[in-house]
Amino acid sequence: MKVLLKQKSKELYTADFDIIKDENIIGNVFVQGRIASMEARTTIKLPTAEIIMEPRGRASRNQYRLYNITINNEEHGYIYQRKYKVGFLAWEYKHVLEYDGSEYIEEGNGIGTSKLDGMIKNENGYELTIYNDMYNFDVECSEENDDLYKTLIYTMYKYLIAYYKPGQKVTKSAQKIYFKG
Repeated sequence: MKVLLKQKSKELYTADFDIIKDENIIGNVFVQGRIASMEARTTIKLPTAEIIMEPRGRASRNQYRLYNITINNEEHGYIYQRKYKVGFLAWEYKHVLEYDGSEYIEEGNGIGTSKLDGMIKNENGYELTIYNDMYNFDVECSEENDDLYKTLIYTMYKYLIAYYKPGQKVTKSAQKIYFKG
């Protein structure tokens, strides 16, 4: 299934997205930030579930930007950045989703790789279009609700880590298209 996460508004500490499938809005996402923090509480509302990603801070020495994941008020796991030693004074960070007892680890530079198979099946990763600081993510996943949940969680986590800028208003800008794979 192809899903579009289309940002419809951005304020100083909030952002709002529509979740669109086959040109119909099937849900929405609300991001609520705080003053002096890069972290934000994210609520994903679908007809079948309410998913909340709540920042938890640092869980261990090698885990950063940890978020708890609850679906319909039941805890389902975590998403975070994990630090790996890859050489003398060399480290690598990967995103990790622990979901219902399974662990999904990002490989390489993006999503859509073998370790994340079942989350996002788009062989090109995802397509991102930016216009006037508004973000649109085109993603693909299977028809199962669980895969849709994991895809939305992972995509919104990528937004929070890479693109969310609390305290900044929308600026005028040209359209840019990025492909990751």
